[in-house]
Amino acid sequence: MSFHAPTVFSLLAWEHGIGMVWESYPLMHEPAFREALGIGPGEKVVGSLHVGYPAAIPAAQPRTAADRLLTVIGG
Repeated sequence: MSFHAPTVFSLLAWEHGIGMVWESYPLMHEPAFREALGIGPGEKVVGSLHVGYPAAIPAAQPRTAADRLLTVIGG
């Protein structure tokens, strides 16, 4: 079984009213940033998770139905 841990964490947190944003940015490669967080040589950072209670929850955006985005070839 494979899963994406941040996605699972996000869904579980949301059930408790906690929001999460995953971000990746160039700062993660700066020596001062890496040193401040204790990121050692050879270790890689792929993103950071910002977790907290939202001040407001925006309305859901309209979504395109999957069958309008999917093309089945040869099936």
